[in-house]
Amino acid sequence: MKTFRALVTVTTMAVAAVLLTAPPASAADTVVSASAVADTYTASSSPSTNYGTSASLAAYSTPGITSLLRFTIPATPAGQTLTGAVLRLSTTNITSAGSANPANVRTAADTWSEASTIYTNRPAVSGPVLGTLPGGTAPNTRYAVTLTPAALAAGSITLAIEGTGTDSLWLWSRQAPATATRPVLDLTYTDDTAPPPDTTAPGAPAALAASVTGTTVALSWQASTDNVGVTGYTVHRSSTANFTPTAATVIATVPGTSFSDTDRPAGTWHYRVTAGDAAGNTSAPSSPASATVSPPAQPTTASVAAVADTYTASSSPSTNYGTSASLAAYSTPGITSLLRFTIPATPAGQTLTGAVLRLSTTNITSAGSANPATIRTAADTWSEAATTYTNRPAVSGPVLGTLPGGTAPNTRYAVTLTPSALAAGSITLAIEGTGTDSLWLWSRQAPATATRPVLDLTYTGGTPPPPPETATIMAVGDIACQSGTAITSTACRHGEVASLIRAANPDRFIGLGDLQYQQATYAQFMASGAYNDTFGPLKPITLPVLGNHEYLDSTNGYFDYFYGSGVSSGPLGSRPNGYYSTQIGSWTFIGLNTECGTGGVTGGCGVGSPQYTWLQDQLASSSSCTVVATHRPRWSTGASHGSYPQMSALWDLMAVNGVDITISGHNHVSEIFKPIGVSGSGSTPAMDANGIRAFTAGGGGANIQGLTPTTDPLISALEARSRVAFGPLELVLGDGEYSWRFIPISGMTFTNSGTTGSFSGSDDCH
Repeated sequence: MKTFRALVTVTTMAVAAVLLTAPPASAADTVVSASAVADTYTASSSPSTNYGTSASLAAYSTPGITSLLRFTIPATPAGQTLTGAVLRLSTTNITSAGSANPANVRTAADTWSEASTIYTNRPAVSGPVLGTLPGGTAPNTRYAVTLTPAALAAGSITLAIEGTGTDSLWLWSRQAPATATRPVLDLTYTDDTAPPPDTTAPGAPAALAASVTGTTVALSWQASTDNVGVTGYTVHRSSTANFTPTAATVIATVPGTSFSDTDRPAGTWHYRVTAGDAAGNTSAPSSPASATVSPPAQPTTASVAAVADTYTASSSPSTNYGTSASLAAYSTPGITSLLRFTIPATPAGQTLTGAVLRLSTTNITSAGSANPATIRTAADTWSEAATTYTNRPAVSGPVLGTLPGGTAPNTRYAVTLTPSALAAGSITLAIEGTGTDSLWLWSRQAPATATRPVLDLTYTGGTPPPPPETATIMAVGDIACQSGTAITSTACRHGEVASLIRAANPDRFIGLGDLQYQQATYAQFMASGAYNDTFGPLKPITLPVLGNHEYLDSTNGYFDYFYGSGVSSGPLGSRPNGYYSTQIGSWTFIGLNTECGTGGVTGGCGVGSPQYTWLQDQLASSSSCTVVATHRPRWSTGASHGSYPQMSALWDLMAVNGVDITISGHNHVSEIFKPIGVSGSGSTPAMDANGIRAFTAGGGGANIQGLTPTTDPLISALEARSRVAFGPLELVLGDGEYSWRFIPISGMTFTNSGTTGSFSGSDDCH
């Protein structure tokens, strides 16, 4: 039996011309194409699983798997009869998609729901066989199954596809990424008298207009006229002005005179619209309309350390604890901690929308508490050096946030606060216990900087500021160990890497994939000491890319962390592919998905793939210096993974179009390559002074991997390489130039292995 798995890739479909050929409709015929309004499949091997959102359908007899498709059959046109019905289906592009066995199409009870139907509550399949898809089907092919039209009455109807043997059949569903591969029911209605054929094209749509709201371009136009009637409009988009519409520029077909093009990256986009009629005649294109999408306003973040803190205890009413390295909170006896912060002025045009108080429990056994602790404001009239229980300030106001009960010793916690209560200026926060179990926290006098109280503030909104002449980015990948993994000299040092980057305060942080080990689930991102606890404060300035570990959770944890549960699109690209473009200063930044194999980015990474075509458009419309981030590197001397020739088509496209820099991870090493040009899929790069300078920055903290021997031919293409230090790559992006340096965490040094170059330098962009 073939492997039973979900489908996630799309490639260009081979057309089975013989099978798709149908008798031409007469001049009197009415032909209607009805798309499936619901579909799913049920599987006896997973009787409680619903596949209503799957991009694929399946059918085989053993084990029992049946596909269900619901169509709405329109009313029969007056004076005509339904004389023909063809169900058009496409096999998927996995190797095992075709089947040696036939599959039968029958009707089923129409009492089922796409969202809840499972094998246990599946509808009954009844009635005679209406049509058969012959055996010997091939993957990635369009097929036409002729059905008995008399069984297809107007209204809602369910067709069931049943296998006849043990060889699986995999078909694209109505959720397939490519519209041309989805199920369609073609219906032919015949009249006794054939009117003359319609050969007159509609008039061109007039007054095409485009407007921008955020990342959405709204289009509208005037209706076209036709001698019979316009059936719809085709919308075309290009990054080139005054383009000629082709099949490659089609983005939508709509029945009305408006369309919204959502999730557009920054740049200028050009549109044209054509009208069509039922006879297949197409109008001349409309006049062009253009729209410019501006880069989104970036949040402003600030990390504010406590300027004073202490605690007061009813059991020692005259004692001052202002110099203590610890704070405490519990209700009985009464002990309250006080922390003073200076809230900065709100940036012009922005609003304080986020506030997180970060606290660390001490390392004594009883530091954690079974009871929650609440955060409220207190009067700001107190002194760190003189405050006691007797003269303590009044605590008032509502609860701003709560540290949940069940805390553990020696752990960093984040308490989300109500930001509207935090006005600019000096403010005191009081931590109050709610029970008899003590809570002990490190104060601002704690020996370790990373354990001291910090208030992280996020400001959003306003008009994007003009790009600075110089922007600093820091990049690293292969980052956070799974919570609970031991920290050693060569593993799980991601907390130190995060602290280094936060202290440097870059304009942007680039996360180069494999951000969280092992499966990169949302729970693992959020676990104690993992990615969110260490790199979370950098989230507002983070531009991440997907790595292979993110795919171990089908990218769900990654997108749920950066977008929110179930959110499918945003500035980091659409789920699950996640490639996108934005601006960093005067530079164009592009994030790519280099999971090029089966189960990875839709369509792979080859010439003509969706991502390749998208990248081609991005590079054609950009005239600025360009930096591209990927997880897998095209070139690397990392011994564990090495180079990745599967992305050679993308590399050559970038080299031809003048990309200046690529930054990657995957190999847990640090590398700087000399400029490399178009090189094909071979193992040896072609050096080119005008080529791409590639950096590998895999020292995010997870662990350190080895390098290939110094006899590796790639050594001659390298400036420098190292495997003995953790730390990020820093890039300073200027006007037509850039500089770089690798920065090690404290106690480590980047040491060359087999090369003589430096771990810092500068160059001009193309």
